[in-house]
Formats: sequence, structure tokens, C-alpha cells
Amino acid sequence: MDKPSKNRDRHIAFIQANWDALAAECYKGYKEKGRGMLILQESDFIDKPVGELCKFSMVFVGQGSPEFQAMGKWPGAKEARWVQNYTPEETLLVGFVRLDDGISSYRINGLAEGMPIICYQRNVAKNN
Repeated sequence: MDKPSKNRDRHIAFIQANWDALAAECYKGYKEKGRGMLILQESDFIDKPVGELCKFSMVFVGQGSPEFQAMGKWPGAKEARWVQNYTPEETLLVGFVRLDDGISSYRINGLAEGMPIICYQRNVAKNN
């Protein structure tokens, strides 16, 4: 398997393994900062064995936020369209800053109990 395919598979596996946390953070970010994308560092997990627990950082970049101002623009036209057109209650926008400093981004819809708004509500209830 070539490296881009392997990394994409790792990104998808990471999203699946951490779905509830990522979905809750995406919706929380939307509520606090408006439309945007959750950004993570690939280096936090990409070279670790599959299934190994790891700490990872995530930052929700909202349109017009200080983080967005630092970026200057969305990584590409595709991501800019996604941010303008997604449904935050149902969809995650996740970008991984790769080791080569590029960005791999994903638009993923949640189903039923895996929807971002439901994951966010469960997280809020758990922490109250």
C-alpha cells in the first residue's frame, strides 16, 4: 500500500476510534466560533501502533477566528465550500496537518446517535 493510502486509512481509523470526542468538539466549536473545521496534528498518532492510546490536540478553527486569521484562508477551495455549506448538527469537518505540512481533510456525516449535536449533548450532560 502506498504512503498516501496508508495515511488516509490511518486518518479514517482515527476518526472512527475517536468519533464521539471529535463530533462533540466540532459541534462545541460551531456553537462558540461559528462555521469551521476541526484541525488535528497527524504527528500525534500516525507513527504509533494501531490501537495504542495516545494524547492528541485539536483546535476548532471558526471562520474569522484568530486561528483562521493565522491560517489566512482555508486549505483549498473544497474546504472553503464545505465550511459554507455543511450542516453542523450532522456533519464533521476534520483536517489533519500532515508531517509534510500539507492538510488532508474529511467531510463526514454522522448517523442517528453518532450525530455531532447528540455527541455534544451527551458530553455536556456527562460533565454536569
